[in-house]
Amino acid sequence: MIINYGYGGSSINIIKEDKQNNTATVSPVMEGEKYSNYYNFRINNKSNNPGTLIIKNTNNQQYDSFQYPLILGEDGMLIDMDNNTCYMDGDDMYIHIRPMTNVEISSYPRYTIENLKQFLSTINNNDDVIINKGVLPEIVIGDPSKDAIFIIGRQHPGETLSSFFIEGMIKSILDNRLYDNNCFVIYPIVNQKGVLNGNHRYTDKKDYNRLWHTTDVIPEIDYIKSMMDKYNIVNFIDVHCDEITKKDYIRTKITDLKDKIDGIQVLEDQSNFKRFARALVKQRKIINVFDKKAREYVEQRYKCNSMLIELSLHNRNTAERTKLGYNFISKYMGVEMNEDYTNTRKK
Repeated sequence: MIINYGYGGSSINIIKEDKQNNTATVSPVMEGEKYSNYYNFRINNKSNNPGTLIIKNTNNQQYDSFQYPLILGEDGMLIDMDNNTCYMDGDDMYIHIRPMTNVEISSYPRYTIENLKQFLSTINNNDDVIINKGVLPEIVIGDPSKDAIFIIGRQHPGETLSSFFIEGMIKSILDNRLYDNNCFVIYPIVNQKGVLNGNHRYTDKKDYNRLWHTTDVIPEIDYIKSMMDKYNIVNFIDVHCDEITKKDYIRTKITDLKDKIDGIQVLEDQSNFKRFARALVKQRKIINVFDKKAREYVEQRYKCNSMLIELSLHNRNTAERTKLGYNFISKYMGVEMNEDYTNTRKK
């Protein structure tokens, strides 16, 4: 068996390849003092005999949220593995690889700049859409002189499901002309280097979501802030994924959001003490609660509404994540949804 990585969005550490016994041992890469929750690689079993893949250290990852991996076959179908297709022995996960197969194995669905470019090619002929490809991919939908809603995603590179959610948002914005009264400025992939390298949370030991108060540290953040100064921002939406929880949720100070949204629970903002305690107990790390996150920085500087969307990484169905993004922005902007989410009408 041959392990392949080094392509965009791949990440794995090869421990041992035993061609004689047709086995391979790998591990997620280290991020800080623990192993990354994100991994992605391809394995090619050219033998007529089944192979054995061993993934180590899945019980010592940054976030204590063990899941069996996904497998992408040559037919392009993404399948959830379970204890019928792989099994745990202590801290080691064993996966049987069928003879003469070439598959991609991943903790979460891979989504890179190339995937984004492919999606953007489907909307770049729309006269109401401007796609800029400078410092980072930027989509502007609608009249820039109108009140602006800024949307960002992938500050943490391994939170790949947020990209599918944002695709759904963009589809709805265009399908339902949500930009008639607003301008949308969207940055689907902020942490480009981390996405390319297959990082999970940190890139060069930096957490992008905690560095909005800085200048000359993260060029992408500096660029977004420079663009924000040109707009009248009324809302800022930061899309993330949560490794621990099994429910999607929103944190915001917008008081009437619960009346507009279903499918995602709306929670009040946490106090600094609750944030500290949650990080310590659930994420087993100490955070500085006085470091402002992106939406806190934007909310304070531009006196606008803001919301943090956290998608559970326990639901890795990309079609459902796209649909959820479509429904969310539609309902938030006042569009009544039919059972077929692509068939809507204005209230």
